[in-house]
Amino acid sequence: MRKVLMSLAVVLLAGCASASTSGRPVAYERQELGAFLNFVGNWDDAKHPVLYAVIRTPEDYDRIYHPAGVMGADRPYAPKPEFFLKSQILLVCRLVPKLSQKQFVTERVEEAGNELTVYYRYAGPTRASRGNAAMFKQDFALYVPKKEYVRVRFIENGALLGVLELAAGQWTVPPARPVEK
Repeated sequence: MRKVLMSLAVVLLAGCASASTSGRPVAYERQELGAFLNFVGNWDDAKHPVLYAVIRTPEDYDRIYHPAGVMGADRPYAPKPEFFLKSQILLVCRLVPKLSQKQFVTERVEEAGNELTVYYRYAGPTRASRGNAAMFKQDFALYVPKKEYVRVRFIENGALLGVLELAAGQWTVPPARPVEK
């Protein structure tokens, strides 16, 4: 009986280990804080405390980010349109009391077939703990190679934050506002 239990434990542990590394690593680059002269547009953060998206085109980018010119700054407002020919952006955004690149830490990005998963740590305050403090939008953006994924999962602090069903047309939560013409 003891041998059977030991064998079962080894099988279970091996299964857990393979489940956590089932994907193939995907190269990524993190966007620097303040890389562009823009900001993430407002959303209902009471209903959706976290905005997350997969930005695949300049039009998608313009539906999330808005230009914000600053005197004396010579940074661009957005990536050049050519950027989106080879890359896409995985975005997570939260309201925080202080901007810091250290609040978000990338663990890894993996793909399995046509599905992508981004694992990261968030070490900042939650909506419930922020009180009446002034809040800023902190965006966490990763550049990954362009590929037609059907689904993208966001894993925050080891738990599923959400899934975007790209094949069904869902590329952002909450849904992005329509482009005004």
